[in-house]
Amino acid sequence: MNKRTYLIGGLMAALLGLSACKKSMVNEDGSLFPLKEYTELTGEQICPDVLMKTPDDLLIAGDWLLINDRQTDSLLHAINLNNLDNYKRLAPVGQGPYDFVSIMDMHYDGQELGIYDSMGKTYSYFKVDKGDIKLDETTFTHRDKFEKSSNITISGSYSPFGDNYVTVGLEGTNALIVKDKTGEVVSSFAPYPGDTLGISDPLTFMLKRVWFCTTNPKKDIAVAAGSTSDWLAFYKLGAQGPEKIKEYYTFETEREADVRYNDKHQLISLSLDNGDAIDTFSDLKPTENHLYVQYRGFRLDDDNPDNPCYVLQFDWEGNLLKAYKFHELIGAFDVDEKRGYLYAHYTPDGEDPQLWRYKLK
Repeated sequence: MNKRTYLIGGLMAALLGLSACKKSMVNEDGSLFPLKEYTELTGEQICPDVLMKTPDDLLIAGDWLLINDRQTDSLLHAINLNNLDNYKRLAPVGQGPYDFVSIMDMHYDGQELGIYDSMGKTYSYFKVDKGDIKLDETTFTHRDKFEKSSNITISGSYSPFGDNYVTVGLEGTNALIVKDKTGEVVSSFAPYPGDTLGISDPLTFMLKRVWFCTTNPKKDIAVAAGSTSDWLAFYKLGAQGPEKIKEYYTFETEREADVRYNDKHQLISLSLDNGDAIDTFSDLKPTENHLYVQYRGFRLDDDNPDNPCYVLQFDWEGNLLKAYKFHELIGAFDVDEKRGYLYAHYTPDGEDPQLWRYKLK
C-alpha cells in the first residue's frame, strides 16, 4: 500500500570500486536533504483506455503491472508490459475463496504474488506465470489468516519478513512489529529516533507522526520510512533478529491529533489537523537489487498537482545511488528495471487519474 517539504535532499552512497571511489551523494552532516544532485525525468501518458477511479498502489509482478483501484468491481487492473494492449481485470470484489474486499498490500518475491486483504485479514499467495497472470484455483498456493489482534499495531498493511510479517505499531519505543502467520506478536524493533514525548499513548503518538514500512523480495530486509520526517531505516534479519544496517534522521514534523477516551480507555472520538506538518516520504518500492523511495517535501495541505517530487534509489545496504526529479506530483509507482521504466499514476487538476511512464536514465 501506497507525504510533504520542498525536497531538500541528498542521501549518500559511498560506492567503492576496485580502482576508484565514487563521490558520496549524502551531505556532510549525514542528511539526505537537500539533494546534492538529481536527474530530471520527463514522462508520457500511456494506456488512456484504462479507466482508473482511485488508484492506490502499483506493483510489477513478472511481466505484469498491477494497479490497485479500490472503488471498482474488480480491484486490480493488470497490464502486460510486453504488450500494453494486453489488459485484464483481476481480484473481483466478493466473499469467494479468490475474491477480495479491500486490498491493502501486495508483495512479489519473483515467483509468487502475495495480496493482503485487510477486511478478511488474510494474505493470499498465487504463482505468477510469465505469459499470463491469474488469481484462481490454478495458481493459488496458500493463505495466511491473521486471527489474533493486537492493540500495539495501527497499520492495515503487512509485508512478509522471514517466516513472519512486519507491520507498523508501537511496543515501548519500537516502531515496527513482527507478527506470525496467525497475527500473534512475535517481537518488535526499530526504535523511533525522534521526540518520544507522549509515546505512552501509542495511538495519538502514531497519528501525529505516521510511518510505514516494506521488505525486499528476499524477505530478509525491512525498511521503515517517516511520512512527516526524514527518518529512513534499513534492518536486516539476522540470527538474533533484525539488525540495523543504516539509518537516516535529521528532522520531524507532526500533525495535531485530539484523541479522546472514556473512563475504560475506549476510543470515543478523534480529530486530526495537518497544521504545518511536512509530507516527506510517501512510497517505498522494492526490486531485487534496489529500493526506490518517493519524497515530496511540501506541506501536507498543499495538494497542488504541479508540485515536483522525487524518487531516490538505494541499494539494500542503505546507500543512496541516484535521485530522480518529476515535474508532476506522481502518486503510487513501481519500477521495471528489466525494461528501464518507472510507471506511476498522475492526476492532473480537474481530471481523472492517468497512467504515466518515465524512461530511466
